[in-house]
Amino acid sequence: MPDPESPPLPPANAPGGALTGQLLGGRYRVGALLGAGAMGCVYRAEHVDLGRPCAVKVIRADAAGRGGYVAALARFRVEALAGARLDHPNVLRVLDFGREPGGGPCYLVCEHLGGRDLADVLSAEGRLPEARAARIGAQIAAALQHAHDRGVIHRDLKPANVRIVRRSRDEGGDAEEVKLLDFGTALIEGVPVSDGSVIGTPAYMSPEQLTAGPLDRRSDLYALGVVLFELVTGHVPFEQASVTALALAHVQTPPPRPSAFAGPLDPELEAVILACLRKLPGDRPADARAVRETLERVAHRARIRGTRAPREALPSLPVPSRPRRRLPIAALAGAAAVVGVWIAIVAELGTSGTSPEPIEVRLGSAARRLPDAGATEVARVAPEADAGAPSERAQP
Repeated sequence: MPDPESPPLPPANAPGGALTGQLLGGRYRVGALLGAGAMGCVYRAEHVDLGRPCAVKVIRADAAGRGGYVAALARFRVEALAGARLDHPNVLRVLDFGREPGGGPCYLVCEHLGGRDLADVLSAEGRLPEARAARIGAQIAAALQHAHDRGVIHRDLKPANVRIVRRSRDEGGDAEEVKLLDFGTALIEGVPVSDGSVIGTPAYMSPEQLTAGPLDRRSDLYALGVVLFELVTGHVPFEQASVTALALAHVQTPPPRPSAFAGPLDPELEAVILACLRKLPGDRPADARAVRETLERVAHRARIRGTRAPREALPSLPVPSRPRRRLPIAALAGAAAVVGVWIAIVAELGTSGTSPEPIEVRLGSAARRLPDAGATEVARVAPEADAGAPSERAQP
């Protein structure tokens, strides 16, 4: 039933801020605009019956210029489906999904978070102490394990999709809680996907993702390795002048040791980072649980005793001593094909490898893309990435 106190809803392509004061779904009162981008807007909101704050992400109907309304709607659908499967303290909660009748806006309702993106933390503070990096990494790994156990592969893990929130502890003081965000590009078991593209953020993409190979949970572990490397060194393992060179580096170049940039590290911490960054999925840790357990041991040693694992002890996830295995020739040929398309995409968009916007590359039947035929997006729905929103912004 329409709310008699609300004026008619504006169209979905109305300028940012136009939904403030409106009622969505008969129960979400829209508040201040928190961020706006080419694909949509994020608002603070409140459930009118429960008085519970939340965040509402709304698709813009004029999003066709950046990949199309159909692509944005596909992202919303994927994020809503993933949210329906996931319930974990380290994963952003999706509360509702719907569309207003009569051509009104499509919306996604999530919990509202304060705090900062991990990308903002790194930008402000540089590399983190290894104990803090291990604690954050362990929580990311816990979120990934929960998702993987429920058939969800994130596919775009990076600091911009990790939120750091301060929470009060029962024993006093507070602690950092990690929230993994933005499952809009996820692969979900049992949800059909059309093939035709590679999607992700190049600085964090696994070799198999860049070469349009089959993806499983170990692709997320590669991205976690990149994030962990960045946490302890202040930069990603591969920094190239172009996305083309960056893609080739991920496929062909062995990663440097984090200790070469950060100085001495707990050997087990360095070992698990390098294990995640192995080129072949079969050489990486079997699952995120093993990574989480390793990181928790590192954090415990640093917190309780201020010690590191002895260098003579074998870490649980050692760097292999055997000669480096190369990717199959077919995979390298696939990389060359991918790189050729990266050149055209980058020339068109001016995108860098560390941009907060993932990009999509169309590669025909060898690759994957989001559900719904015709979804050819080049930028993610999450508008806050380019909105310059305040620190208490929504992070769906």
